Amino acid sequence: MLQKLTDGATNINVSTAENGFIGANFYTEDDGSAYIRITIRDNNEVLDFNKTDMTPRLDLFSSDGSIFTNEPLEIILPEYGVIQYKFSDNVIKQAGKVDAKLFLANEKDSVHVANFYFTITDSGMTGPIGKEIHVDSLQDLVKNVMKENAIGLLDDDFKDKLENDLKVYMEENADTFKGEQGIQGVPGKDGKPFTYNDFTQEQLDQLKAKGTDTGWQTLPLVNGITQAGTLNKPMYKLISINDTEMLFIKGAVSSINSKEMIFAKLPKNISDKVKDYKQYTKAGVNSSQLIIYNVTITQSGDLEITFDPKSEAMPYGAYYIEGIVVL
Repeated sequence: MLQKLTDGATNINVSTAENGFIGANFYTEDDGSAYIRITIRDNNEVLDFNKTDMTPRLDLFSSDGSIFTNEPLEIILPEYGVIQYKFSDNVIKQAGKVDAKLFLANEKDSVHVANFYFTITDSGMTGPIGKEIHVDSLQDLVKNVMKENAIGLLDDDFKDKLENDLKVYMEENADTFKGEQGIQGVPGKDGKPFTYNDFTQEQLDQLKAKGTDTGWQTLPLVNGITQAGTLNKPMYKLISINDTEMLFIKGAVSSINSKEMIFAKLPKNISDKVKDYKQYTKAGVNSSQLIIYNVTITQSGDLEITFDPKSEAMPYGAYYIEGIVVL
């Protein structure tokens, strides 16, 4: 996913909490892709969230009078004091100057860490900004699910994520999923519709989805690679639907110190199903620099990250590895 990300830093001290303009200008069309990443220091020393019970809180005040309190923050590198804010849909729609107040708090105490501001410019779009759909891969996935009547195999997380996209795509491309006209069936008894009791057990069994789902499993990281953020645990799962096998990967990794590096290895029972290498491309923006990289799955089960020649690998960067491949 393409991301627009701005880095910032703030220091807890008694002299001032004012950080002013952080040099970030976002747009109302940056729906779902705008981020601010902040490094918090305490008297010039990196704040280790593993050694404190305080958690960050962000309040936002738009120039039109809108107020957004306790916006969700993610601690992506706790030992380095790095937090990240992903703009909510309601906030990114508010064009103008946005004042931000950052706090640290626990049940008893609160510390005012920083005041800063950024701007959101009206993109001039006449309608709501929709999510980009990768038509080819989505079309294949829809066809497989429909063909095998296998929606019951997908867990709640996956269904929640794709349900809206599938519905919209199918409505807009209805002709794509129409089959040939079938043969007229024999009229039912007395012209009444079939009921459950009209089917044999064999016929009912044929209507059931045939497949397996491993559920989300921990993706083994190698070569010193670490998880990026508390909520981005690298995981995988394999869904088998008759002759179709789909590998799902999610999470984010850090500690990448080379432009080409193996960062994880699939267990043998999964890698044995990889018939040839698979690859997908990810992109992000870090410190105003576009970062493009490929995630490759080899036949031996290695997961390798390869950066575009114009992109630099940063050890403390968070690289998202979410993807779906058909084996």
